[in-house]
Amino acid sequence: VTFGEGITYIPDYLFSNTGIAQVNIANTVKEIGEGSFKECNNLKAIAFSENLETIGINAFYNCGSLNALVFNEGLTEIQGNAFRNCNSLTKISLPKSLQILGADAFAKCFNLKDVQINSDLENVGNGVFDGIASNASVTFGEGITYIPDYLFSNTSIAQVNMANTVKKIGNGSFKECNNLKAIAFSENLETIGDSAFYNCSKLNSLVFNKSLIEIRSYAFYGCSSLASVDLPDTIIMMGRSIFENCTSLKSITIPNRISKIPSSCFYHCSSLTSVVLNDGLEVIESFAFSDCNRLTDCSLPSTITTISKYAFYNCERLENVTFPNGLKTIEDSAFSSCKKLASVILPDTLTTLGPAAFCNCSSATQVSIPGTLTNIPASAFSGCAALSTVTVQEGVLKIENDTFNGCIVLQTI
Repeated sequence: VTFGEGITYIPDYLFSNTGIAQVNIANTVKEIGEGSFKECNNLKAIAFSENLETIGINAFYNCGSLNALVFNEGLTEIQGNAFRNCNSLTKISLPKSLQILGADAFAKCFNLKDVQINSDLENVGNGVFDGIASNASVTFGEGITYIPDYLFSNTSIAQVNMANTVKKIGNGSFKECNNLKAIAFSENLETIGDSAFYNCSKLNSLVFNKSLIEIRSYAFYGCSSLASVDLPDTIIMMGRSIFENCTSLKSITIPNRISKIPSSCFYHCSSLTSVVLNDGLEVIESFAFSDCNRLTDCSLPSTITTISKYAFYNCERLENVTFPNGLKTIEDSAFSSCKKLASVILPDTLTTLGPAAFCNCSSATQVSIPGTLTNIPASAFSGCAALSTVTVQEGVLKIENDTFNGCIVLQTI
């Protein structure tokens, strides 16, 4: 089939479900219509017009023999399902001019294993690369500054190459890419979006750059093979649950400019044995280190003022915590079920203690409560079965119900 000079548009479904094997397109063609070559199973290659701007919906849907695509610079839009089920495609390079990539545009291209993206895409539909090859490699070329939201989510890509011009990874960009094992970030990356690498269960290595400013919520949630992370001191903002359920993570050092560890940040990091908290840290939010079952020591910096609800809940092997002067608030169940915690010496600056704060700390033998704490709340030390000595400083006015319930060897207050 030949489209001659002067033709600007190839009509919808013109050759769909035909046996054509070759297409010649004049450089005047600007648009290929909806379904124009849908299910042309003998079509193996096509050279696009140098002035082509739009490839329509389903234009080459289910062209099972199509194995070569050379996109022109000037192409701005590839619409939904345009190349879906083109199972002979192995490689594509998207032009710098491309702005719009429709839903499922390359979905179910099972042998597509080399994808090069060369433009900042302005509009990306869902499932663009759903079902491409399980060992696929993706390259983001020079000039790209942003990786769009959910671009490769739920795909089986194994490798990502990122140009140093990339400054932001969008929300969910690589969410649940379960074959992705490592990634080298752009030297100029500043932001990693919400859930960017959520549940990438084989991701085992992260090398962050020195320009990173922000890691947003759930960014590395459930990356269960991730063993070590070196966070640069350039980071000033961390979202909630960013390393939650990273069950292989063994150590972490909090960057110097972080003043707050967000909620559930390291929740159920069950292999975590070492935590270095920075000077300047003021708040540890709820569930931040809850269920970190191998954590044995935690040295709180002198700048800490607040430990929130369940912050260290069920850290079963936590033995030693030094509570510094300056600490004002320990909230509900903050250290509940820390069964190896040997003693609780609270500082003279503490003014608020939440209910069940040290409930079921069954190895604690000694507790010292400052006079700045006027009220000892309900169940604060209940279930501390080894507790034998409690020192209460002058100034405490009220001890609530069940504060020491189950302290079966308590002899002295």
